[in-house]
Amino acid sequence: MSTEQAVSAKALERFQRPRNYGPLDQWDGHARVTGPCGDTMEFWLKVVDRRIAQVSFITDGCGPSRAAGSMATELATGRLVKEALQIEQRDVLKALRGLPKESEHCALLAANTLKAAIRDCQQRRQTAQQCGECSKTECSSKQRGADESEQDFRDRQALAIADVRRSVSFCEKVSMPVVGIIENMSGLVCPHCGGQIDLFKTGGGESLAQEMGVPLLGRIPLDPQIVTCGDGGIPYIHRFADSPAGRAFAEVVACEQALNRRRGHLVLTEEPTAVFNGLMVTGPVPRVTEFEDTGGPFFLDPQCRIPDPIVDDRAVFFESTQGTVVLLGCAHAGVINTLRYVRHLNGDRPIHAVLGGMHLIGASAQRLKRTIDELRDMEIDCLSPAHCTGRAATAALWDALPGQCIPYHVGTQVEFDLLTPSPSLTGVQS
Repeated sequence: MSTEQAVSAKALERFQRPRNYGPLDQWDGHARVTGPCGDTMEFWLKVVDRRIAQVSFITDGCGPSRAAGSMATELATGRLVKEALQIEQRDVLKALRGLPKESEHCALLAANTLKAAIRDCQQRRQTAQQCGECSKTECSSKQRGADESEQDFRDRQALAIADVRRSVSFCEKVSMPVVGIIENMSGLVCPHCGGQIDLFKTGGGESLAQEMGVPLLGRIPLDPQIVTCGDGGIPYIHRFADSPAGRAFAEVVACEQALNRRRGHLVLTEEPTAVFNGLMVTGPVPRVTEFEDTGGPFFLDPQCRIPDPIVDDRAVFFESTQGTVVLLGCAHAGVINTLRYVRHLNGDRPIHAVLGGMHLIGASAQRLKRTIDELRDMEIDCLSPAHCTGRAATAALWDALPGQCIPYHVGTQVEFDLLTPSPSLTGVQS
């Protein structure tokens, strides 16, 4: 049965003629969100007297995406802002009288993008109010155009540099050593003539390092083979040591002067350890499940003969008022192994949120099914699979657990209320 035959007349009408389609000329809030299936949706809205007076959208996705976006705008129009924030996936699906099972995630994408646009509006108004009494004309917030969305503003202000600046500041506040800064994607070396091609702006890493008073360890140029080697579990620097990026990596590794200045602050851990103020690092994660492995052919030697078990895989976690929050690195020990170990360390308290890479990019169908079943049994409120989880596995998680998954792309900010005082933990070194 085709998609068009499997949907209601109400949904089919919006497939073909979506309402409120196209950007608004004047708006108060805007958001652009890409779902795990690859579809991108954008919303614009205008707020008058705390009500959503106008809202519109566009999408590059399929018919169900158009129908879901259309219905979300119709549900939001005329409502109080606080009421529109309560619109969920189920409300969009109910109003459309359902969508095919494989397309229900489109309703979640529409509801999430609507909420993101509302929050953008709220943030813009809060910033305007705060900046009204601020005399710092050089502040980047003052330079934001009146017609710029939060996303466009971040793009223009070099989101990556701002993120690194916040990271360095965070480390300084909690007395964590910063070895240095590496400028990634720093130009492209032409494979034919060897000339430097600046695809993006360069020099941001150097200027930020000077600003923050930390060393610039090096600049890594773009090379598609970095991704290929990473996906294949092959150390790039072993295979392409003489390439421009290979030499740049070697220079970073050899930057001992910067490292030695801070070597006295380096703390190596082999056990669960309290880093600071309730933030814990797991230490090596026991491998107990029979269906999980490191997630790929990783090796310790250039000849790829000695398998790398990646025993240094770690996760960090802390206790919020709603339960434990776990931040994954790449979960090479297995995401279920990791979460079980966290439950062991925290006295079997419930896990509220799991964010980060789950390294399911090459997972078999059996492993993926077992992982989803385990996550479902754990009743985790918030799941945010990212980067090495892989597109297929991320889409499978969203389809299986739509009420629990939330977007977690570059620039996402998630806030939790820290539980104080932190409860005691099993076997954790301070």
